Amino acid sequence: MEKFKIGEYHVDVKRNQLDILGRTILLEPKVMDVLHHLALHQGDVVSQQELFEALWPNSLFSSGSVLRCIAQLRKALGDDAKKQSIIHTHPKRGYSLKLEVEQLTDLPLKKLQSTGAENRLAVTNIFSKDKRAVNKSAKSMFYQCIYFISFVLLGCILWKAYSPSVVKTQFSELTPITSTQSFEYQPKLSPVSDTAVFIRIENEHQTHLWIKHLATKKEYRLSKDSQEFLSLTWSSDGKAIAYISKVNSGFELGYFDLPKSMSKPLSANVIYRFQSNKHIGSIQWGKNNHLYYLSYPNEDLVSTKATIHSVDLMTKTAHLIWQQNNNFMPYDMSLSPDNNTLALSGYGKNFQTDIKLLTLKDKSLMPLIANLPVYTQISWHPLGEHLLLTDIRELKLLSLKGDVQVIDWLNFRDIESPSFNSQGDKIALVLSMTDVDLLLQSANDNNELTTVANSNAIDSSADISPGGTGIVYLSENAGYQQVYFYHAGTTELLYANKNRQSIDSAPLWSNDGKTVLINLGTKLLFIDPSTKKISSIEKSKNLSYVYAWYQKENALLTDYRSDKGITVTKYNLDTNKLTQITSGNINYAHLVEDELVIIKENSIIKVIKNNELVLYKASDDHKIVASASTGDGVLFQLNYEADNGTTSKELWQVDMKGKQATYLSTLPTIFDKIIDVSADGSQRLFTTPNQQEKDIVVLE
Repeated sequence: MEKFKIGEYHVDVKRNQLDILGRTILLEPKVMDVLHHLALHQGDVVSQQELFEALWPNSLFSSGSVLRCIAQLRKALGDDAKKQSIIHTHPKRGYSLKLEVEQLTDLPLKKLQSTGAENRLAVTNIFSKDKRAVNKSAKSMFYQCIYFISFVLLGCILWKAYSPSVVKTQFSELTPITSTQSFEYQPKLSPVSDTAVFIRIENEHQTHLWIKHLATKKEYRLSKDSQEFLSLTWSSDGKAIAYISKVNSGFELGYFDLPKSMSKPLSANVIYRFQSNKHIGSIQWGKNNHLYYLSYPNEDLVSTKATIHSVDLMTKTAHLIWQQNNNFMPYDMSLSPDNNTLALSGYGKNFQTDIKLLTLKDKSLMPLIANLPVYTQISWHPLGEHLLLTDIRELKLLSLKGDVQVIDWLNFRDIESPSFNSQGDKIALVLSMTDVDLLLQSANDNNELTTVANSNAIDSSADISPGGTGIVYLSENAGYQQVYFYHAGTTELLYANKNRQSIDSAPLWSNDGKTVLINLGTKLLFIDPSTKKISSIEKSKNLSYVYAWYQKENALLTDYRSDKGITVTKYNLDTNKLTQITSGNINYAHLVEDELVIIKENSIIKVIKNNELVLYKASDDHKIVASASTGDGVLFQLNYEADNGTTSKELWQVDMKGKQATYLSTLPTIFDKIIDVSADGSQRLFTTPNQQEKDIVVLE
């Protein structure tokens, strides 16, 4: 049953779409699978376990996946969760589809053929009535048809030559490329055929490149050897695929020549290996067999410059062609269809994203648009007049004049790696969902756990109130950041963020526990949780992250980024003045009784005026990954690789006065990182390891 009707909705399973009153609603493949399964069992109660086993075979049962799909179905169908007029929830039993299902079929072929035959018979009868009249006018009609066809063809040629190119902005079909339980990402459509290449992580962490023909649905493993592939690109003729991968302590650049028919996985042609302590971003295939790749600083090397390199495939040599020389640090790039311009997206001021155009001939950099959301991926439209953008939540088209148009389609998941095909009528992308929860642990009994947030989205960036009775945290349950307040076992929405602005740091309690600070892109909000009353002030242009409140002053510990790296500052709320304290490759900063402690170069350091006192330095094989301030010191988490190859996580505490680090416990696998601890040290707040689902789809 590929097409059916429920209520007023026409359902097309293959196209993953609902149609109602001329409006098309696209569904994720898994969401459509849930609806299809319920329709096949219309009226029956289907348990969560049954749905999961049918749609997520060979996976450990997770009710969250089913709950998310049901929630998205209700939203798409306009089904109120309380009234349940379409999908009925049977507590502790499952779900049932209440509306009758009407199977739809296309018009039978025989009927179409008979209709055509009847029409031909009618035409024959007309002509046979007066054969002489037909013969007399046939020649005249023939020449008239020739003149008309010639006129139409000439018009089409002139229209194509002189009319502006039309960019498709309406997409109504969603087709899955992959439907396995493996982790798949970064799809790239061939420039010459209906073929896609993508990265797939299989069992036992084997990572390979795969090729899929979209028309035949056949797929082939391309790479013979498993590698940690980072970025892919097609050659302009579609005959080769280049890649960058991480190997050992360095990186490898190579390519695969594609045969006419795939019979077995291929070995790569390795071009270039290099060492770098930076992130390696996008790779692009330019003209004259030149590849371009972007490298940019990681969190520990903020003062390092971003660079773009060119690699000659013939000589196997690399050259630096551009280096960051201002406050613009690119993290993504895309090469224009004419191979003359690199579009760059990167961090500008205040952690906002700017997009600029780098001309390869003279290396000039032209601004295109500024102050976009924090992270924005880019790729060119094949006509070269627009860029395709995603800020994870939406797809947008950006013209070279700076105009932005949203590509409107119903979507509930994060968007990654979108790119057009060569005709501009299809977009390949990844739909992903990440689930991070918050767990509260008792310091007195490590087995005593309380779930603070479990929303099937990212719940993180939290702060425990001074009295330990409430927790404020960020959640992306609505598809964008909102602030929630957890207290006395209940959760309420504290700040709805209806304008969907970026919240740049965790919400913070004031020292008296009466106010919550929310750090927006341009403002600082102050909310009274008891009354919901909000006040605000304009934020200093240089301010980015807010770490903590000072106890004895009406001031905040903040930072901003510059060419010197992270600069930690004191921000006076009365005078709106920023005072620099220290700078460098700083990972995090804390206040302990108004004394500054920073995490820097895998060490915990106390800053006294212009001097730095090392309280603890981790060994090279141990990594300080998270920390939280207590009443008299800093709690920190050490991660290292255990003998069995797994990551071991330990919790330690360092005393401000004694400069001694004390081992507290080894963390269970249900914890990812510590993010806060109560003032008296009795409660510790952790995030869980992120659970991700990724589906590669084509939008057309």
